[in-house]
Amino acid sequence: RETLLKALSKEVLIWRQLNHPNILPFLGINTELFSPSFCIVSPWMSNRDIISYAKYSSLDLSTKLEHMSFLNLYRHSHHSYAFMCFQTIQIAEGLFYLHRLDPPVVHGDIKGANILISDDRRCCLADFGLSVLDTQSMNPTLTATVQGSLRWLAPEFINPTPVSIQGSLTSRDIYAFGCTVFEILTGKPPFSHHNLDISVAIDVLKGVRPVLPPVVVPKEDVFKSIRAMLDSCWAEEIKHRPNARDVLDFLKRVHNLSQYSEPELVYHF
Repeated sequence: RETLLKALSKEVLIWRQLNHPNILPFLGINTELFSPSFCIVSPWMSNRDIISYAKYSSLDLSTKLEHMSFLNLYRHSHHSYAFMCFQTIQIAEGLFYLHRLDPPVVHGDIKGANILISDDRRCCLADFGLSVLDTQSMNPTLTATVQGSLRWLAPEFINPTPVSIQGSLTSRDIYAFGCTVFEILTGKPPFSHHNLDISVAIDVLKGVRPVLPPVVVPKEDVFKSIRAMLDSCWAEEIKHRPNARDVLDFLKRVHNLSQYSEPELVYHF
């Protein structure tokens, strides 16, 4: 029982210090309810995770991308269809909060199943079991082992032998964020055509990335810009991936600019 409590304490140590609208609140640990096991207590999320919530609608990818740049997105944000597009901004807000802490917090397992929807329809990052503090500024070389959900895992963490990672560990979350946006838009996990995780690992290490299905939308520039953002998040070299602030600013720009005009959106850093 002490071993289990120690394992839980690692997750709780980081989680209990976080406070943001897009982070699932930590309420405590209950030692009696499931004795001899323990359980972490957080608010009940009746809307479940973001992917389950999205299944309430039958929008295809084309419609989702079109909604992403609707002039009246906020006006109709109560509608679940439009919300499915705005939620990417909320996820990026939570990620930016984690990464701007000192030291930054690396979530370590960003994916649709770990994003819960509150009663007031906010996206909340959950499951901090793999979270770590990014102390790269103090120790620039880190030996990493494979942990996390493989289909959302950055290539430098898929290599089955320990690897030395130069740079910030937050880039791991950025890669996973790109996979999560793909998951939200398509309703499918990355590399859904592969049944075996080993097949996914082989593809990723070869440089293969998820491919958005071809669509024709009224705002083709939106589709191209989102595709370019995902490609940046999935860059092989971590130094070429954007940071959370870059991604958040881009997603807001896609929405805000489209409220007043129909600009050609180009994704650049």
